Amino acid sequence: MLSRVEIKSKSKIQLNNNWKIPVLLSAILMIISMFIERRVAYNGNSFFTILLHLVVSILSINLSMIYINIAKSKGKDEITFKDASVSLEQYLKCAIYSILIWAITFAITSLFLILSSFLMWISPLLFIILFICSFFIGGIISLYATFAITAILDKGCSSSEAISISFNLVKYSFWKVVLFALSFIGWMILSCLTLGIAGVWVLPYIGVSFANYYFELCDEKLR
Repeated sequence: MLSRVEIKSKSKIQLNNNWKIPVLLSAILMIISMFIERRVAYNGNSFFTILLHLVVSILSINLSMIYINIAKSKGKDEITFKDASVSLEQYLKCAIYSILIWAITFAITSLFLILSSFLMWISPLLFIILFICSFFIGGIISLYATFAITAILDKGCSSSEAISISFNLVKYSFWKVVLFALSFIGWMILSCLTLGIAGVWVLPYIGVSFANYYFELCDEKLR
């Protein structure tokens, strides 16, 4: 398996001739997201805001497909808008995945909170530990499901199968995945310092890097 540095270097090479489309889609995605934030801040949620959230979700899935195809192309072929196409079935599977992750996170978090409330009078220390843990559950579950959307788009599997695949990929590599994600902090800070302008290039770089990492983990654990 390639190292973290090698995966990121490979991703940069693959993006050399393929910046245009992912940068354009990233820019559109960021502009709509900023518009949503301003609209919610001043007018609250509305039907139009919900519609824009749906557009952002769809665009995010299309961007994920672009990242997968760039990683698969190995930088040899120039991608087109056709490489962003996603079937209705895949969109629905991604939506079901989101609902499943929300339900799992809600159920486990609620269980932790209920247990902690029972332990409040028995063991204050255990209450504090479980209460604190409940705040990290969502992040841990999301991390284990990191590659679920990629698996749906790459393999065409069901939402539950994608979650299982992602769990198996992250299992025993949990801290490696964490470190891989943390290695992009510098780029994220740069994006913030440039008021999101650098983000239109940073987002594709991170996306293709994670797509390549997914394929590396698949080669190591599933094939």
